[in-house]
Order: sequence, then C-alpha cells, then structure tokens
Amino acid sequence: MKSLILFFSFFLTFSLYSQNYPEFSALSSTRYSLDNPIKVSNGFLYSIPKSASSTKIFKINNDAIVVDSLDLFFEDSIYLGVLHQYADRLFFIGSRYLNLNGTNTAEVYDSQSESIVEINEDLDVISRKTYFKLTPFHGPFNSTGGPNFFNNQMQSNHILNDTVYSVNGYFLYEGQNPFTPIGRRLLFQKYNLDGTLYEFTDLQNVANLTSSIFTDKYLYILGQLDFIDIETKTVGQFDLSGNFVKALKYDNYESGSLFGGGSTGCFHDSKFYINYNGLDPTLEGCPEDNLTIDIRNEDFSIVKRFKIPDCGFRASGKNPFGFNDDGTIYFHCVDSEVKKIGIYKLDENYNILWSKFIDFPYICYPISQLSAEGGSFLLNCYAQINNTQVLKIFKISPEGDIISETNLPIPAEKKVFFSPSPFQNELTLTEHLIQENLTASVYDFNGRLMGHFPVTSGRLNLGQLSNGTYVIHLMEGKNKFLGTQVVLKVE
Repeated sequence: MKSLILFFSFFLTFSLYSQNYPEFSALSSTRYSLDNPIKVSNGFLYSIPKSASSTKIFKINNDAIVVDSLDLFFEDSIYLGVLHQYADRLFFIGSRYLNLNGTNTAEVYDSQSESIVEINEDLDVISRKTYFKLTPFHGPFNSTGGPNFFNNQMQSNHILNDTVYSVNGYFLYEGQNPFTPIGRRLLFQKYNLDGTLYEFTDLQNVANLTSSIFTDKYLYILGQLDFIDIETKTVGQFDLSGNFVKALKYDNYESGSLFGGGSTGCFHDSKFYINYNGLDPTLEGCPEDNLTIDIRNEDFSIVKRFKIPDCGFRASGKNPFGFNDDGTIYFHCVDSEVKKIGIYKLDENYNILWSKFIDFPYICYPISQLSAEGGSFLLNCYAQINNTQVLKIFKISPEGDIISETNLPIPAEKKVFFSPSPFQNELTLTEHLIQENLTASVYDFNGRLMGHFPVTSGRLNLGQLSNGTYVIHLMEGKNKFLGTQVVLKVE
C-alpha cells in the first residue's frame, strides 16, 4: 500500500484526507504549526500543540506576556490545525476527531474530518463546523529538530470570498513496515466555508516545496519544479483551481533551489518579499554565496535584489519580514550554527538602516515576527534548551534590542533516536538503543536512497554526505524496523 504523509519539519500528529488516487490509497498529514501567529486589535494569538491530541491557543499582550488561553479540547472532539485570519474573522483550520476515550487508535483516527473552529479576539468559540471525512491513520513518521530547520512550510491557507484555498505537502511512501520514502507530492485543496469541496488536485510538477504564497489571483510555490520539457525552475505559478500557469526563477544561477536552502517569504502591499541563499556573483553584498533579499512586483519583475553584507547567514522561518506603518521593514535570519540571529532594518527604499546580532548559548531558530506598537516587534523563535524545546517570544525594540521574552512550552517529540540535529558529520544514538546489528538506511528529501550505514558503538557517521535534509530508517537486522527520523546536516 502506498501512503502520503505530510511533514511539517517538527511535530508529527496525523490527520488524513479521503481521496482516491491511482498511485496511492491514503493520505496522512500533520496539521499544526508554530509559524502562524496572528495579530489582533489587543494583542497576538499563538496556537501551540499541547500534545498529540490537543491544541492550546495563547493570547499574548503587547509586552509579550500571556494574558489568556483557550484549550481546543471538547467533551466530544479534539482539534489540530493552524490559525488563519480572514477580514475581521478568526479561524482555526485543521482536523477534528472524536474524543473516544478507551477506544483503540484506529477508531480514533478513522473518526477524523476536515474542520474549522471560528473564535473571536477574546478566545470565545463562535462556531464549530465539520466538513468532509478524512481517511484512516497509516503509521508514524517521526522527526527531530526545530520547526522550519529545513525551511519547509508544508501547509498554507488562504480565504477569499468565503472559499478556503489550501496547499499541503506530503511524502509518498511504499509499504507499511518499514515505510520507504519514494518521493513527494503537493496537493491543492479548495472548498467553501459551507463545506462544499471544489478541488483536490495533485500538483505533480512540483518536485520540492519549501514555501508557498497565496495572492488573490494565484498560488506561488517556492522550491523547485520538475518538468520534462523545460529546465528546472524554482518558482511555480498556479491559478486558484490548482492549474499550472508558468514556471519562474530568480536568476540563472539556481538561487533559491531546495539544495541551496530553499526560499521563503510573503506577499505584502502588492509586492513579493522573498529570501534565499543567493548564488549570483554579480549581486551587491557579501562576496560569497549568501542570504539574499529579493523584492518583486506582482508580475514578478525585480524591484530590488541584494545579498546581505554579513556572510555566513541563511534563511530562517516561514516569513522573516515585518512591516511598519512608516514604510520601514524588519528582517531576520540565522547563522549556520543556529545560535546567532541577525536583525536588519530596511528603509522604504530597501536600504539597510542598521543591523544587530544576538548570540545564544543554545539553538535558537527564528520562525516569524509580528509588528507591535511603537515600532517594536515580536520575534518568534524555536529554542532547544537543555533538551527542552520552547517557543521563545522576544519583544524587540525599534533599535533592535531585546525588551522582554516569554516562553511557551512545546510538547516533547517522541522516538528521537539520533542527536544532535543539525549535525556536521556524526550522529549519536540514544544510549538505551545501542546494540549490535543496527543499520541506518538514509534517504534524501526526494526519497533517493543514499546508502545503508552501520551504527557502530552507537555512532552513525554521515560525513560523506553533502549538507541537506535526510530521512533515517533505523533497522535491527534485516527485518525489524525501529523507527524513522529526519535530521539536518550542516557545515
């Protein structure tokens, strides 16, 4: 049996779509993310998974202090998903499954449906709507590392004229035990707020997704397109029915490709704001291949494009841009060790006004930012501190200094076998799993087998592989499957 498994680069809880395709029989997907906080009139809303079976929405005030919360856990139902703002309405879009205490896992997952919970700014539930049925659960796909370590934003929603548009990324697997990744798929979904399903389309031309951006006219897939009859491109334009329109690229040097770190960004005030690892030697800024800021008009013509002057930084998070009322822009990035954050302020002509750098003794990965009062902003970061993971919310002053910080707990990941991630050459196996006759089958992010590597005395050496994201299948002997983990190899 073939299954599609959606991967959000960190937690794995599965919800499933019911749809028949000739090459696979079921889809399973994660449905929550840390990179979708929302600004409301009197603060900010964050959705955080409490566990594999519930979500909590936190309300943060302008001083980055928690003032209220809502558990999306009801007597009859449990919800997992992401926040979305449409006009003056707030939605939690995702999956709903029955709270069947004492019932086996298969029955719980078989109860899942696409759903939307509407709330207000005071975290009162206005309505709960259940839409089309989702298919049964088909097995775990466990990950380690932080959200968007690989800059993979695998779900994006857009609402226009009461129609929901959604794009979701999936791994394509062969078999059940063990699961073998054989590729990836990107699926486009379109349905009305009344529950009518219009489109469910396989975007077959997309080989790799790193991010997606909706406008009111098109969907833009940032990553890498794979066409037989044209050269590889790094941006795909699709209409709002999921039909391919055309392929685009940033330059002739393959900047923004998946293997260069991908690209992320947003659409704001009729312009695209994108960042990626730039390979164009003609650009101003750092003379090396380096993080590039790319601003474009709605027709994708270039407004301004430059490398940041400080070398050694890379793209971080779904949306590293923040916009102020005076036209200035904040931008964040992270170094290759994921322990130094760079903050830049740009003027209305996209010139750098100043830059600040914050060092941390632990992994701290900026995910997104939100504008606050008086030119300040909230910087949202995934952090690993003493084997504990938290969402750190820093309030940053208009001068780039930390004013305050708040930690929101993130549930621990399960079945983490190897550490650290990111790693450079060698991974260490969790002590209680160390034994003889262990093998790691390693695949790249497209499902290509890189090789079968012995785990010797609890150590796995992958120094011969290039930098990138890899899926590890841990096996005891030839037939006993112990689990799957995703890791990131860096310099």
